[in-house]
Amino acid sequence: MHNINILNYNNIACASGTFGVILQKYKNFCLVKFPSKKIFYILSSSQATLGRMSNVQYKLCNLGKAGRNRWFGKRPRVRGVAMNPIDHPHGGGQGKTSGGQPSVSPWGKPTKQIKHRKFVVFKKNKKFVKILDKKNKKYGKNKK
Repeated sequence: MHNINILNYNNIACASGTFGVILQKYKNFCLVKFPSKKIFYILSSSQATLGRMSNVQYKLCNLGKAGRNRWFGKRPRVRGVAMNPIDHPHGGGQGKTSGGQPSVSPWGKPTKQIKHRKFVVFKKNKKFVKILDKKNKKYGKNKK
């Protein structure tokens, strides 16, 4: 199934080629698994469309040139090492030098070695949806 409506304000699996599979059904919830190996608890009263979203090979399309990327509104991405030291913490140096420190954003905050999301609960009108990690063996347990 695709285009799963959660709590009348959020849709999941709307992009081309995406889908979800129902693993188990409970009284009020369904356990849905997505290709990213994430498992969601979703209310069984929520709406969805059966089948897989079309245009599966959308990501495999080769754009061919940088200008076609610009047609889609994407700007060029400049590496921090190629900038001046005033523009980025990795910038500066003579010749092709490495950054000299762990990967950071232009504002100096670390970008790698950080787990962004382990366990998230969306709440609205006393109803909730749980997003669970594949590694979290005890589903539904929020570790602080």
